[in-house]
Amino acid sequence: MKREGKVQNIIEAVSIAICLVLMLITEWRMALSVAGAAMIGLLLITIARHRAQRCASAQREARSHLRSYAEEIYRGHDVVRLSRAARQTKENFRELNGVVYSTSRRTLFPEGLQLVLVSAAGNLAYVALWISGTELVLAGKIGLGVIAAFMLYTGVLIPLLNRRTKRNRNTEK
Repeated sequence: MKREGKVQNIIEAVSIAICLVLMLITEWRMALSVAGAAMIGLLLITIARHRAQRCASAQREARSHLRSYAEEIYRGHDVVRLSRAARQTKENFRELNGVVYSTSRRTLFPEGLQLVLVSAAGNLAYVALWISGTELVLAGKIGLGVIAAFMLYTGVLIPLLNRRTKRNRNTEK
């Protein structure tokens, strides 16, 4: 299983490199704009992923506190009942449960945002392609065929980056 993942990583990295080299050979200005837009998108995804990891670690810690508290109360239920501390233990449990709930909510937002940012990064790359391509066509420096080629290059590059991002997201959980 690990070997297949490594081979797939190598294939994707080589495919991305080939795509970028072809873009640079065809028209370096458009290649820089598309790659720059894709990198901005990946940077936003990385920031969201980092935030989600911090929130997820806080969530794991809150869950472990709640789990250990519930286990402690369950084992010492007779002591809690005899000392008439049931109301206090329920309050403590509700407080710990509230912390778990709030950390869960804070974790879900950046995780959900990552998938939106992946598609936004792809769209941003296409927008950069059309803006820079239109500018170069109007200046007479390239033809429409170059824009068509870049549409294909971008169509190959963005799904590869998206796949890598989704796989990295799944392996972090």
